[in-house]
Amino acid sequence: MKPVGHRPITGRQVFVVIAAFFGIVIAVNAVFVYVATSSWTGVATENAYVKGLDYNATLRDAEAQDALGWAARLRSTAEADGATRISTEIRAGELPVRGLAVEAVLRRPTDAAADRTVTLYEARRGVYDAVVDLPLKGQWDVEVTARNAAGDRYRLRRRIWVK
Repeated sequence: MKPVGHRPITGRQVFVVIAAFFGIVIAVNAVFVYVATSSWTGVATENAYVKGLDYNATLRDAEAQDALGWAARLRSTAEADGATRISTEIRAGELPVRGLAVEAVLRRPTDAAADRTVTLYEARRGVYDAVVDLPLKGQWDVEVTARNAAGDRYRLRRRIWVK
């Protein structure tokens, strides 16, 4: 006597189950590959190897900057219209450093498309500022570069929070 409702497993049924299993695995992997290749690459620095080889030049630049004896402070404040004022004060000891060409690069850590470059103008003795309209709120990396007429360069890097 055969049990009721019991059918033998056929080769065709096994094939269909295995094909469905691998079909699902391949479909899921295809989705992962698409998401991985169409989203942020994670590359923060282009040509990192070459930049690493230039590290001794970076150390020489840092020593030259220290020899200047300059110190800088960076501030960011919200303006009434929603823009952000970037301000840096550069001093040599107690004296303000005047007549510099100052530029600031504002980088969004997660979105290079939002990066901005602005020129800061001397608003007061040794204080350089500019108003910039940033497209996104949150964290921004600011790199200020100041040059005097002799070609000396001072760089300041800070992270700010834009509200």
